[in-house]
Amino acid sequence: MKNTERALANINKAISEVSDEIARLDDGQQGVISNAQQLQKFLSQLEAMRDEVSANSVSGNLLGMGRVIVDSWPFDSPLGATLLAAEQSYKSLVG
Repeated sequence: MKNTERALANINKAISEVSDEIARLDDGQQGVISNAQQLQKFLSQLEAMRDEVSANSVSGNLLGMGRVIVDSWPFDSPLGATLLAAEQSYKSLVG
């Protein structure tokens, strides 16, 4: 799998999982991450990443989720791991 395809797959997986988490919170269910505003921001960032990768125009300006996740999310969060993988895949296309 090419780096671009891998990045798109990781980003799309992250978008799906963040969307699911937001839906759980909207339904009043307990989510893994309870900060809906942060999740919405990450969703927007992931969608922008997907658009850049799809257009073969990766700016590298959409980084930063990793720092937030590492600093404030539970260490063993599967959603956090998915988001980190998406960001790293995006970052690998810069340059």
